[in-house]
Amino acid sequence: MLVNTSTDDFLCAYSSPDIFYSLEAYLKGHFGVTKVEGSQFEYLNLRITQSSYGISFDQTDHIIDTIVSHFFPPDTTDVLKKVHTPFRTDSQFEADLAEQLPATKEQLGVLVKQYKGSFPKIIGMLMHVYCWSRNDLGYALMCLSRYIQAPSRASFEGFLRLVRYLATH
Repeated sequence: MLVNTSTDDFLCAYSSPDIFYSLEAYLKGHFGVTKVEGSQFEYLNLRITQSSYGISFDQTDHIIDTIVSHFFPPDTTDVLKKVHTPFRTDSQFEADLAEQLPATKEQLGVLVKQYKGSFPKIIGMLMHVYCWSRNDLGYALMCLSRYIQAPSRASFEGFLRLVRYLATH
């Protein structure tokens, strides 16, 4: 049996239902237990699907509801341009990231308002989905995280591309 815990939630995978029922009986001796079983269910922003082909999980609904909709409300998604990579691959963008000075306090206020959040908060939102289900964001987040304490306009533009990538992939 494999058991994943998070505060008051348990996710169990087992080779035999009897193993699970034994754990369930033990836990019920200490506190109330509710359970969800089935071929598809939600657990900590993950949609888990079980079939004869295996087990898969994704965060599509979470990504759309909490990230894409925050930056591109549903009535504005027609302005999204598809991007093929989560991070710009041209040398000019790399130069902009390296050479732009960090935003001043006044510039940062404008950027936070324009991009709908502070840079650390936005990176945190994206890091959550990267850690759980979207390892394709790793390189972009590694590069952009270097600017978490002193973001520039280029770093904000980089995260917006990441969100556009999530919205179209």
